[in-house]
Parts: sequence; C-alpha cells; structure tokens
Amino acid sequence: MIHVLLVDDSEADNHLHQIVLHEAGIARRLSVAEHGAAALDLLSALSDERGEGRGDFPDLILLDINMPVMDGWEFLERFEERYAEPTVVVGMLSTSQSQRDIERAKRFKIVSMYTPKPLTLDDVRGIVARHFPRLSA
Repeated sequence: MIHVLLVDDSEADNHLHQIVLHEAGIARRLSVAEHGAAALDLLSALSDERGEGRGDFPDLILLDINMPVMDGWEFLERFEERYAEPTVVVGMLSTSQSQRDIERAKRFKIVSMYTPKPLTLDDVRGIVARHFPRLSA
C-alpha cells in the first residue's frame, strides 16, 4: 500500500478520485491539497517528520495543472528545486488535452505520466502495474 497525494482545487474531482483510489485498494494513506502551495507545505511537514524517522512522504502525487494560488507547473518547479525524490511518482491529471501541456509536462523529469481527468480504475491499475508492481501481486 502507498501514500497518495491528490493536488487539485476541484472538490468534486478530489471526491471522485478518492473513491477510485479506495476502490483500487492501493492507498494506505490519502492526502489532499487544494493547490500547489498547500501541497508544498504538506510535503515540507512530512519531510521534517521524515528527518526524525516518522515521515510518510507520498509515493504517488496526482497533480492538476490549473489551480489558484499555485498551479501545477509552479508546483513542479518548486518541487524539483526542493526535493530529490526519485522514488516519488508524479502524474499530471488534467482536463487539458493540449499537446502544448503534454509536451511541457514531459520537460519535468519527475513527471512520469499525463492522464486525462477523471481518473478511472483502469488508470489506477495502469499506474500500479507500471510504477508499483509489488501491489499487483
């Protein structure tokens, strides 16, 4: 089981994605942040805990692009500046199917997937098979 962080300003999307993730049975912990700045604050707190041996840094971050306060692009820039977390899987979840956004996401070494909203059970199964095969067994 993994720790999943949803970063999205849409309550409806967060609710639906939480249901899908619970149905998939992969999340031992599910955290939600409504924008990139809140996600960075949460990650900072978890990182501080980890320094004391208690941290529970996310294994999977599912990130929206368009959010108030701090969008997904700025979050990615700041995340890459602050953390060297090669074990964290970051997936972009977006309603945008713009080739420009897809190409921009590929420029971030931490981003390993770009998935259209809403997240489905099949999407989660694909993420698990590709990035967390131990959960498929």
